[in-house]
Amino acid sequence: MGSACSGELNDSNQELLAVDKAEAVQPHLKGTAVSTNTLCEVFRQCDANNDNFVTRIELIKACKSHPEIAQMLGIPENLRDSARAQFEQVYQALDADSDRKVSLDELRAYFVRAGFQVTDD
Repeated sequence: MGSACSGELNDSNQELLAVDKAEAVQPHLKGTAVSTNTLCEVFRQCDANNDNFVTRIELIKACKSHPEIAQMLGIPENLRDSARAQFEQVYQALDADSDRKVSLDELRAYFVRAGFQVTDD
């Protein structure tokens, strides 16, 4: 991935976001601290073509390859039938501006809305 993880994250996207959309995250993880470095690593693992955005297909593939990412996002590891609806709910919550791709800022904002304590390190 490019410099998106090495620079400052832009919090301006949070103005576009509805707080209730992040409810798909595992409830038992709310209040958990997650570092910016961890979010950057998750983002890198999902952004297969290194264009600084994560598409639906990239996220599906990342969740299949890295079950821990699926668990962290509250996405079922097996994305069949009813699990697809849950995946879509999470993806739409991640894609706050509805441009069909998720930025690092959107990923960070999603975790903030979900009740995680995002720490800089």
